[in-house]
Amino acid sequence: MNIINQIDFKKLFNLGYIFESSPASIGLYKYLAILFSLMIIGAVVIFFFNRKDKDNYKKLKNNFFNLFLTTGIIGVVLIFLRWQEVPYLGSRAMLLILLVAFIIWSFLIGYYGFFVLPKEIIKIKEKEHFEKYLPHKRKA
Repeated sequence: MNIINQIDFKKLFNLGYIFESSPASIGLYKYLAILFSLMIIGAVVIFFFNRKDKDNYKKLKNNFFNLFLTTGIIGVVLIFLRWQEVPYLGSRAMLLILLVAFIIWSFLIGYYGFFVLPKEIIKIKEKEHFEKYLPHKRKA
């Protein structure tokens, strides 16, 4: 059972194929349902591991949590609508829009993780180093 052999890449560039209002509910959608379910499970795992963390990477982990949970839930809903053969909402165009949104969101998270977060960590460490030498209030 080779998944790649089931995909006809010529159809992916055919607008009639992509924007078909009621495509058949068979095909690779069980694999997409598994993928979206794994995204939801991954978001739950990130949530439980990130709950008690107070490190500098918490915001990055929260961004990944939001990405996986949102994409997973919307994807499962779209697969369900596809299975129920709901016109337009179950179309391939909706999955394509979800894919594009996922890619853009992933690039934004990557930009934050590689360019913005290191600068924030440096600022936090400089602030901690500065505050280390300030006088502290005595505890009564």
